Amino acid sequence: MLGLFGRGKSCSMENKSFNQMESYGLSRTDRYIPPFCTWVDDKTSDCCTWEGVKCSNSTGRVIQLSLRAVYLHKFKFDVDDNFPDVSLYTPFEELQHLDLSNNALNWTIEVLTNLSNLEFLDLSWNNLDDFPDLRNMSKLKILNVSWNNFLGRIPPSILSLSSLEALSLRGTNIKDSISGFCELTKLQDLDLSGNKFEGILPPCLNNLTSLRMVDFSHNQLSGNIPSSLLSNLTSLDYISLSRNQFDQSSLSFMSLANHKNQLKVLGLSNCNLNTSTSDLLNFLHNQYDLREVDLSHNK
Repeated sequence: MLGLFGRGKSCSMENKSFNQMESYGLSRTDRYIPPFCTWVDDKTSDCCTWEGVKCSNSTGRVIQLSLRAVYLHKFKFDVDDNFPDVSLYTPFEELQHLDLSNNALNWTIEVLTNLSNLEFLDLSWNNLDDFPDLRNMSKLKILNVSWNNFLGRIPPSILSLSSLEALSLRGTNIKDSISGFCELTKLQDLDLSGNKFEGILPPCLNNLTSLRMVDFSHNQLSGNIPSSLLSNLTSLDYISLSRNQFDQSSLSFMSLANHKNQLKVLGLSNCNLNTSTSDLLNFLHNQYDLREVDLSHNK
């Protein structure tokens, strides 16, 4: 069906943007590199067949654009030079999937908020120091902004993304509490590792009943690890709280053993745990699906 559209129909709205990105890309490298080597400046060429591009079967419009690691290390940037005007992305009004990871980007990307149909956005491994304004991305399900250099607190625009199912903020230098994430009740994967999150583990985490994976390791969390933490999280099979500043905790391993779903990964190293050997053995006896467990550097 896509063949019936041709580039003139299936990519007519995106043509200008594609041409400018292609021209910029090929002018900044000594050799053709993906995906630009497949981008053809030919009106008869269907952009839906190009590498990094995917189109809708029904409308022929671009719904996926993957530009991962296409500039980093390979492009020759002049001083004060950067990627062309980001308004190039505005014609992609039906875009659902956008991957700009690993590109050393350091410009603001507020214009991306016009992409209201996005369900997947990956901005990881860049040089961003300010959060994008995502308030209009109500359909966003997967957001990865890990390994950037954000400072300060989580902006309300992220905490208002009620459709989010997976969120990664790994290694972004954020200093805030975790309680704000309790409103994101559809979350299944939550990775906040390698930051400066502080305070206690809030009881409201039990509201996130769809959670499967939680990684809060390498932060500054304190207080006790509540035994009730997993009472409602029956889908959880991966939890890492390693390297935090918890008090000498009275965490009951029996509460973990009674967890309805079997854990696959448990990381509690450097957590100031103080538990009895019998509780630990009983826990391990009931966890027949454990694949990785780290309880090192405790008492």
